[in-house]
Amino acid sequence: MKKWEKVTIDPSARALLPKAQVDGVSTVWDRYEAQKPQCGFGQLGIASDD
Repeated sequence: MKKWEKVTIDPSARALLPKAQVDGVSTVWDRYEAQKPQCGFGQLGIASDD
């Protein structure tokens, strides 16, 4: 299974993701991966809404 087959079920996106990679275009999934590791406070429910 290729990388883009794991990130979306949309056939249109799957068709364009290889071209984006070849062209050096950053996708939303690339930007998300670049933000890792994330702190996890929100997922634990200990983030403050103050």
